[in-house]
Formats: sequence, C-alpha cells, structure tokens
Amino acid sequence: MPTYLSWFFLATSTLMLALWLRERRFRSEALRETESLSHKREAMRRSLEHLAEGVVLLGTRGQVLFLNPAARALLGVKERQGLEDHVPLDRLTRHQGVIEL
Repeated sequence: MPTYLSWFFLATSTLMLALWLRERRFRSEALRETESLSHKREAMRRSLEHLAEGVVLLGTRGQVLFLNPAARALLGVKERQGLEDHVPLDRLTRHQGVIEL
C-alpha cells in the first residue's frame, strides 16, 4: 500500500476518534447537567412540601403543576387525587391568603 494512503487512513482514523471522544465528553457533560438539575428540582420540591404555608405552582397556561400538603389541606384536595380534575381554582383565586407574583 502506498505511504500516502497509510497516512490518509491514519489521519482519518485519528480524526474520527477525536470526534467520537468529543461527542462522548459533550454527552457526559449534558448528563451531569441534567442530573444536577433533577437534584435541584427534587431539593426544591422537598423544601416546598415542608412549608407551613400553602404553595400552588401554576404553569404558563394556568394548569396546576404542584400543590404542597398545606395547599392541599386548604383547598380540600386529597393526596391521591389528580391535580387537573380536583383543584377548585375558583376557591383558590378568591381565598384571602393568595399572593400573586
């Protein structure tokens, strides 16, 4: 085999290995960031669950994303009930303790 073909295959193989290692590093970093975000989200959820005040998190379209135990007790929502069907938002918006951000 001519020498220039050997160098070409060596260079191509090296480049492919470098690209593969780079892609693997980026995926590892993305995975670490995702795990870190999940850990932070779980820590926030645990903190909100232990507050004495009722906390209701609403999505951008007004859907209920989270109720802590104090909010569930205030609104009369049981733990096992689905949030979408059983949260009386009309009572929530008229409650005197509601703070809108």
